[in-house]
Amino acid sequence: MRYEDWDVILFPESSKVPIQEFKTQCFVTKDKDSPYLHSPGLVSPATCPLPQSNEGQLPVLTTFVPSLRHNTPFRVSVHSWQKPTPSRLMESLLQPDDAVLFEVRVFIDGLCVS
Repeated sequence: MRYEDWDVILFPESSKVPIQEFKTQCFVTKDKDSPYLHSPGLVSPATCPLPQSNEGQLPVLTTFVPSLRHNTPFRVSVHSWQKPTPSRLMESLLQPDDAVLFEVRVFIDGLCVS
């Protein structure tokens, strides 16, 4: 799966061969945990791809993996083709000792598992 410069690859637990996925789609949703969600000047409607300036909104990749049976262990590998950087807005809000973290959440059938 790909979003901008990010690749997400699924592997069976003990294999180096990726799992083939189908019907991969990208959506944008509001991040309920985002500190920017309640700041109307920072959140604007968007469709995929998501510009970096839309804080409080998250790209969501969905896919269908028919070869993966229920409760089968798998690994998720996330890679960026470029060094990830925060948006200009995020950089302007950072304090000298702040760190920028990029987060990945894994949902299976609508349940957060990681």
